[in-house]
Amino acid sequence: MINERHIFFDEAAHTYVDQYANVYTPVSNAYGRFKIPFKRAYWLKKKSIEEGTSKESIAARWDYINTTSVDKGNKKHNSLETAIKSTSKFAKAVNIININNVVRCFSVYDLKANSSIGEMSLDAFYDKIGHKYPLIFKTIKYYVDLGYKIYSEINVYDPINLISGTIDVLLVNFSDLDFVIIDWKTNKDDIKFEAGYYKKDKATKELTNNWVVSKKYMLYPLDDLEDCGGVHYSLQLSLYANMVELFGYTCSAILLFHIRDAFVLNKHGMPRRNERGINIVDSSKPENVECHIIDYYKTAVEKIRNHVGREATISTQKRLIM
Repeated sequence: MINERHIFFDEAAHTYVDQYANVYTPVSNAYGRFKIPFKRAYWLKKKSIEEGTSKESIAARWDYINTTSVDKGNKKHNSLETAIKSTSKFAKAVNIININNVVRCFSVYDLKANSSIGEMSLDAFYDKIGHKYPLIFKTIKYYVDLGYKIYSEINVYDPINLISGTIDVLLVNFSDLDFVIIDWKTNKDDIKFEAGYYKKDKATKELTNNWVVSKKYMLYPLDDLEDCGGVHYSLQLSLYANMVELFGYTCSAILLFHIRDAFVLNKHGMPRRNERGINIVDSSKPENVECHIIDYYKTAVEKIRNHVGREATISTQKRLIM
């Protein structure tokens, strides 16, 4: 059983720190270091030659697309986060665990100590979110009917290897001590579990539905895993699950819901883009919600935890032991 740590989150810096001043690696950074780095300079030069335009104009286009997509995704994710907090006893839980008026994270350890705080109301969830996303609501209700309790924005941490993160929704069956993780992503692109890309139509430069497998793998020691979005998300959620298990629970399932706008489609059935490269939204249609059952990459994420832990300084390790 993991000892209690009081974890504090600095949202602006996106850092987690405990009461002993140990700085934790966020989950996204823990697995992100094993991705193949994007060779921006190489691709700018290549695309510049292919398109017959300047590298600066291509870079500006890429940055605009990335910023626009990230901002839109963050707004949608933050609205979901705010709504789901309001469906639970989150505010009450935060008040209970305040330390001298300093708010710390509501963690898996807190659930172990007192499972009654922070529980989500299923009816309130339906009113705030569930009516809009019936697939997510039906999934959560299924587990509630089996005896699971629902919690939102739960911090999980590994105080030995100094990794921490926040789970969107955690369902816990305290009778059997098993749990389910539910997460959602709002990115515009398909979630693929193999590395590759969609070919472009040479005449129109639009995306086609012709998927080209690239067989690109992550860096050692994860070089048996393909370097792609689906695997990245699987590693993120598996890291959460692996750390929850440190507290004496067993992972039952990991579910990822992909929420995205409906887009105007081109002749290939792919999203049509405007002159700045942004997918054109079809506002006459509702959002699409797709559920992915995520494999638990237990062996891989244990490698990640050990790798991150080995990079901790001796002084940090001494503070942990003390």
